[in-house]
Amino acid sequence: MTIQFGSAQTCVFSRWTSFKSMCISKKLRMQYDDEESYYDIFAFDGPSLAYRTQVFKNSKEDLDAEYSRDQSKADLSDFEVNFKNTCNLSLDIKTSDGVSLTSLDTTKEDKKMIVTISPATEGWKTWITGASDDLYPTGSNSGRGQGSPLILNFSGPDSKSLDMVFSEPVEVHDAQIAWKPVDNWTAEDNFSVGVEIPATIAILTSSGGNCIPFQTDAGYNVFVPFPNGTHYVNFSDVVPVPASEKNGYWDVDYDTGSVTPSSTPGQANFHLLDIPISIWILKRIPMGNPLGTFDIDAYKTEYLHQKWKLKWKIEKVSPNSGSISAWVFVFRKFNS
Repeated sequence: MTIQFGSAQTCVFSRWTSFKSMCISKKLRMQYDDEESYYDIFAFDGPSLAYRTQVFKNSKEDLDAEYSRDQSKADLSDFEVNFKNTCNLSLDIKTSDGVSLTSLDTTKEDKKMIVTISPATEGWKTWITGASDDLYPTGSNSGRGQGSPLILNFSGPDSKSLDMVFSEPVEVHDAQIAWKPVDNWTAEDNFSVGVEIPATIAILTSSGGNCIPFQTDAGYNVFVPFPNGTHYVNFSDVVPVPASEKNGYWDVDYDTGSVTPSSTPGQANFHLLDIPISIWILKRIPMGNPLGTFDIDAYKTEYLHQKWKLKWKIEKVSPNSGSISAWVFVFRKFNS
């Protein structure tokens, strides 16, 4: 196969050693075509610049005064032993799960690269809602967006909170909170947003257990999978907690949220704990904005398991009545 480069591309040709150094320093991904007598190797540095070299397979004599047969054989060995197996990977930038993070558009007349960020997991759909899911729907109703609305009413000074729940995992992207009448809210009033992770309930049993508790130095228990263990957990009710050091014992299906014992215990991404955890993302944000809104714009989505609760807390100090409403922009596997 003959490698061809477009008229809008600059192609820099060099011998293997220089080509290799350029690729390493710029972290370029090598590609190659296996010809009968040589490897045609190249790498792209954006849409308009490419680097190229050729490594010959059976050099019987010096190629020229500056490129000896011995050097050619050394280059061939270096490529085949150290680089060939990692060549021809996709040029797309992807996460460890294979999710595309960027797309490149060079169709414009100026041929400039346009990077488009794809914040959602591939195949997940946009969902914008001002209400929780109904976790106990009836009939064919999915319950999505049919739960309690994100609205709180105040007749005067008070502290109120509400929990937003989902029926399956979501990726939280953006949100907005609004209050009215605007003049009835001051900078002394504030709101907080966080995530509440309930404790996992394990039942002590004399037979048929599926885990055992290990007490930590901090006093709480970590549940570890164990056949015929001393405790039993219902996998449909357990609440996974991220293992920050990847030393957990449980796996979580990203799309469905289902929890199972890990095949690599002690190296998994999630724990099961017997204590609740509260994490505040926004804490006591003043509500003196005369526009009466606050936008939460994130550059990276955050995974929210369906057993976790997105918690809203409002503290109204000013004396007048008023109301609070909010909507959330998430991605989810299903949106019907």
